[in-house]
Amino acid sequence: MKGAAAPRVVTFGELLLRLSPPGEERLLESPELHVCFGGAEANVAVALSHLGVRCDYVTCIPDNPIGDAGVETLKKEGVGTRWIVRGGGGGGGERCGLGVRATRPAQHRLARGARRGRLVPRLGDHSCPG
Repeated sequence: MKGAAAPRVVTFGELLLRLSPPGEERLLESPELHVCFGGAEANVAVALSHLGVRCDYVTCIPDNPIGDAGVETLKKEGVGTRWIVRGGGGGGGERCGLGVRATRPAQHRLARGARRGRLVPRLGDHSCPG
C-alpha cells in the first residue's frame, strides 16, 4: 500500500512470570528455575514486533527488580514499553499457580488488580491500582 501509514498495534494485558525447572525435573525438587516472561498479550506484542509491526504494551506492574526484568525483556524484543505504569504493591502479583502437576511451570501474575477490571489506570492517574 503506497502512502499508507505503517500499522501500529497496542496490546493490553498482564505480564506473567514463568518459572520452570530445567529438563524433566519437578518444580519443587529442582535447586534452580528458568525464568521467562510472557502472557497472551505480551506474546502477541513480541511476535508482531518480530514481524516488523510497531507494537506497544500497556499494563501496570510493580516497581521492583522483577518488574524491571519484565520491562527489559519486552524492550529487548522490540516492544514499546512507554505505557507501562510502575507501582502498586511491592509484592508483585495476586496469584501463583503451580498447575495440576508439580512438573508444570509456575506462573506469577505481575499486573495487580487486573481481575477486578482495573488494569489500565484512569486518565491522569499514574499509579497502579492497589
